[in-house]
Amino acid sequence: MNLDNLIHPLQKLQHATKLAPIFDKIQELEILQCELAKIIPAPGDKYLHIANIRDQVLILHADSPAWASRLRYLAPVILEHLRARGWPNLIDTQVRVSRNAAIATEILPPERQTLSATTIELLQRVARNTPDPQLRSAWERLANSCNAADR
Repeated sequence: MNLDNLIHPLQKLQHATKLAPIFDKIQELEILQCELAKIIPAPGDKYLHIANIRDQVLILHADSPAWASRLRYLAPVILEHLRARGWPNLIDTQVRVSRNAAIATEILPPERQTLSATTIELLQRVARNTPDPQLRSAWERLANSCNAADR
């Protein structure tokens, strides 16, 4: 039985001399991603990704500006953790919002906002005191839609 036939095609490519550095880089980034998951609490580990290391700068991608902001805040902790785990030459981080953010993140429907009874009463009072009939109608619709949501 020839064992060479059992080796996965990607493993064969990995041992090719020209492709070995690429596979080494991929493996390093996967290890870094695992290390990042240890620092970032769930669910953040789903939305934050190691993109690259270039010129001793760790490049991180976030799926939204909100996650990018949180990642920038945690950058010193991330660097300290990674330096202690075998990347002592890292000097900085760079955080970018991924271009695929709309695809990568879950799109949740917005929560319906409710208004207090006082606010609804105020809207009704504004409607009664508005001389323009179209604007008055708009205020009344707004007040009534809030009333309907509360029922």
